Amino acid sequence: MNPCPEWTDWTEWTACSKSCGGGSRKKVRECLLPKSSDNKMDCLGDSETIESCGESDCPTLTPWSDWTSCSKSCGGGSQRRVRDCKLERNGVNPNPCLADLEEVGPCNEIDCPKWTDWSDWTECSVSCGGGSKTKIRECIFQDGTLAPESSACQEGSRNETEDCNNEPCPTFTPWSEWSECSSTW
Repeated sequence: MNPCPEWTDWTEWTACSKSCGGGSRKKVRECLLPKSSDNKMDCLGDSETIESCGESDCPTLTPWSDWTSCSKSCGGGSQRRVRDCKLERNGVNPNPCLADLEEVGPCNEIDCPKWTDWSDWTECSVSCGGGSKTKIRECIFQDGTLAPESSACQEGSRNETEDCNNEPCPTFTPWSEWSECSSTW
């Protein structure tokens, strides 16, 4: 007539041991024996149960893409690269990989070359009748070295030409008739 041992209620499930790729979780219960029992009986059944969980595929990251072209050729620009999270996205978690999917980095941080001051104008190519004169400048880096191409400087050109001495040149009139000879001999 001894009272039988009894199980407690099951606990809540534990957290899954893995969020993806296959894990497990368990719940437990205890066997309660009556206080006055000399009985060596035990509860029938298991004190814990285990089940599989987190069996969905784990998200994986694709390799980084190549860097994009730099936004500037000098003076500090930026470039970016991207990668993707290989697992279907949903509205709750648009990035299940929980990792950066875009990187932005600096590039072409060297100072841009700049134009020197203009030189003096050259002499006009002619003294009258319309000629030209030129002035030049150089595209240089901050340390004074020439830039490899004048196009490296942002705007403008290496030389400038201007018309000069546009007034007509003096000309001789046609020859007059011969004068009388100064001597008869």
